Amino acid sequence: MPPSFTSSQVSGSMSNVFDVSYRIKVVWEATNAIDVPFVLKVPILFYPDHDPRSVVASSENPQSWLEMPLNSDRPMPFRCAVTLPTLVTFPRPSSIPYFVVFTTVPRSPALAREVAADATITVSLVRQVNVTEQVESLSTLPTIPMSASLKSDILRNKLLKRIGRDGQSPVRAMKILEKTPDLQDKPLPPLPNRTFTETTLLQNSMNIGFPKRPRLRFDGRSHPSLEDYAALPDGLYKNKILVSEDVLPSIDCAGLNVKFYLDVSVLVGLDDFRARIPVCLM
Repeated sequence: MPPSFTSSQVSGSMSNVFDVSYRIKVVWEATNAIDVPFVLKVPILFYPDHDPRSVVASSENPQSWLEMPLNSDRPMPFRCAVTLPTLVTFPRPSSIPYFVVFTTVPRSPALAREVAADATITVSLVRQVNVTEQVESLSTLPTIPMSASLKSDILRNKLLKRIGRDGQSPVRAMKILEKTPDLQDKPLPPLPNRTFTETTLLQNSMNIGFPKRPRLRFDGRSHPSLEDYAALPDGLYKNKILVSEDVLPSIDCAGLNVKFYLDVSVLVGLDDFRARIPVCLM
């Protein structure tokens, strides 16, 4: 279950508030007609404990990583990418480690030095909350049954009006009326759902330049080949986003959806490389 949570959004003169709340309800029903029933509602705050034995919580040093490219609006002589743990599910509290790299295409030492010195790297953790108010459809509301005689009178009036207006014969008017669907059989249109949306910036990290270049690990048995060195990116930036214990977890249930994204940006001059990666917080 999600923990207790409250959020509000002000738009002009309108204010929308939604919350995840819990309460204990006690109902005492009278045994006779003299006494009145009594209802007691006690609000409570619910904050579940984290399981320290969780497999996700114990994987502080991931062994596998997934590289995802950053996209730009026009072709550029270099590429950027972000690397995250393959399992993009993180406990609270914890941290989200990441690497941002770039590679010149074709290889250009001069361009690599320029990008490594001037690039602006921004990584942000964003939360998006969507609340949809479930509105009962009008089709589920009780309807008053129409008697057969009343329905017959309505159909007769329709027929007489059409005969008088169009000057058609009664036989032709009856055929047209038979092809006309009865208004009682038409389903009512669905009511629009009210939607509340909130986007919040939780964490933000910015750095100027790529301070390092990736290195190959040497296990002492064999030296890396020249091809391995040539395949390394030209620049590397390593950091992590801290996740607080008070952050609302990822939720996907009826009417309530809480999502988290990692927005990654590499700005070089006027060109911006961007990507939005969904992550899950437990």
